[in-house]
Amino acid sequence: MDAERYDAKMYAYCADVGQSDDFPAVRDKALATGANDAFVEDVRELYLTDYVLPALRANAAYDRQYLLAAPLSRPLISERLVRYARQVGADAVAHGATGMGNDQVRFCASVAALNPRLEVLAPAMTWELRNREEEVAYAERHAILVDVTKARPYSVDVNIRARASSAASSTTSTARRRRAST
Repeated sequence: MDAERYDAKMYAYCADVGQSDDFPAVRDKALATGANDAFVEDVRELYLTDYVLPALRANAAYDRQYLLAAPLSRPLISERLVRYARQVGADAVAHGATGMGNDQVRFCASVAALNPRLEVLAPAMTWELRNREEEVAYAERHAILVDVTKARPYSVDVNIRARASSAASSTTSTARRRRAST
């Protein structure tokens, strides 16, 4: 989060759902960018038994053709994030979902359902970041290393179940357009 915007202790949470991240580096990055503490939790077994296997048994698919991959992990990540927020006494949580897809809705809705008193900060939705290019520029200005760059404007979401990718768009996100039109 941005120390320029919030006068608060920052804690970082990362759920290991089987992505291939270097988790000591993830923790170091969180601390280097202002977190007071960082917690990486291995939830792979829970993800497999309580989310992936039931989804496979149900043949769960979006639009009856795309097997669920990244979205399947979001409720679990939210549940564990809310639990961690309670442990550290936080009154707000933030997520790094871009404004381009539906992850911001998944995180916000899940957190609100689990703890309606917990404020959800969604920088890509509430700050002046209108598209992925502006998100990348923000990261560059603040020396935050991210996989998405101007030269590589796509992201890959990997977990123990699957791999999903999304490309950048230079247009305003659909969620922002909808919000602006209401």
